[in-house]
Amino acid sequence: MVGSNRSLGYDAAATFANFIATPSLLDAFAVRSVIPTIPVTQVATNDHVLLSLLSHLIYSTTGSRNEALYRIIPALAAGATVGISTTVLVRRFGLLAGLCAGLFIATDPLFVDNSRDVRGYSLAALGCVLGTLILAGRRTRWRLAAYAAVMGLAIAAQLFAGVVLLCHVAWILSRSRSEALRLLPAWAAGAAIGVAAYANIYYLELTRHGLPPPLFNPDFPLYLVLFLVGAPVLLPVGLWLATVGLGAWTQRRQVWLWTTAGVVAVVVAVLWLGLRPAFLYPRFFVFLVPAFA
Repeated sequence: MVGSNRSLGYDAAATFANFIATPSLLDAFAVRSVIPTIPVTQVATNDHVLLSLLSHLIYSTTGSRNEALYRIIPALAAGATVGISTTVLVRRFGLLAGLCAGLFIATDPLFVDNSRDVRGYSLAALGCVLGTLILAGRRTRWRLAAYAAVMGLAIAAQLFAGVVLLCHVAWILSRSRSEALRLLPAWAAGAAIGVAAYANIYYLELTRHGLPPPLFNPDFPLYLVLFLVGAPVLLPVGLWLATVGLGAWTQRRQVWLWTTAGVVAVVVAVLWLGLRPAFLYPRFFVFLVPAFA
């Protein structure tokens, strides 16, 4: 929350003006153009639906336009991501490794910068951490329902959290097909919640040709790896890049490591070489920061 009274960034300002500080709560789902001079298709992909909805409730209740007030939810989600991840990793790998992992998340510029603005990235990261922990534990009917809800809300917070759902599918399939069939309703429900949140947005974008033409970014995979370990700040890159390979080596026998790496590699390849969206940034994969930890 340091400097939380500063002006909103461009994307956050567009989100606030079009989906939060509006007369109707339904505007959180980008159902119409609020500003007559800005077609909704030009800003719809800026809508992180879950955060817009929660923030709209704050606006409807208080009428406040104070920047710090709307940064509280992303900041709390970021702090919870750090705290929960650190606690779990201390229990699993010991005090030193767990604290280093928590410190990495809390100081990674990609995670920090995108967790103290009015964006849904930290909410998505928190949902992905919680969903993964639920999936890795005992799977009662109520826990599976909670898993579906948490992953659905994570996707509603930021669409790319759907990649984590794919990682979960790949991990379970590598272990047992019967187990995967048992989890299929939970995966379908989680995906349905996320898709429902964004359905209207992408219907508008695709039917009204709101998306810009494809653009190939040759450096994207390099930027993605560097930003996940601390770029563009040299100190965190120097601290953490040196330990990533060693940490991966200690976990080399874990199936989840390779299934997750495989799913992320395929998704990045499809986006980078196939779809080539004009807007493709490392921050879309901010949920991988806890995974790197």
